[in-house]
Amino acid sequence: MVNIATEDYAAAMAATARPLPAHESEFDLTGLVPVPSQVVRPPRIAQAPIAFECRTLQVVEVGRSRLVIGEVVHLHFAEGLVEERYRIDFERLQALGRMAGSRYALTTYTFVLDDEAFFPGNR
Repeated sequence: MVNIATEDYAAAMAATARPLPAHESEFDLTGLVPVPSQVVRPPRIAQAPIAFECRTLQVVEVGRSRLVIGEVVHLHFAEGLVEERYRIDFERLQALGRMAGSRYALTTYTFVLDDEAFFPGNR
């Protein structure tokens, strides 16, 4: 499961990284609300404006970390987030990204580079 975080619940999202005993829940710790998924067993986060239900295909050990490769099997989008041409309204989304450690970035400032010509069929 991949949930897109926003500034609205940044502190709760960051708290999910805290180490917890196996019998304790990040949902109980943070106040985030679990919602049943459609295809996979783990719940998605109700506050997330976008959620990808995924199945794990491969886990690759990279140093002391792991790279998880998955297949998206179901998508969830908040009402009004997808425009008529099936594009995300990024101004409404206001996603939050983790950079490294305790550093995060907001997507409230975006810009466009005209790179469409680099892709076949976009001429």
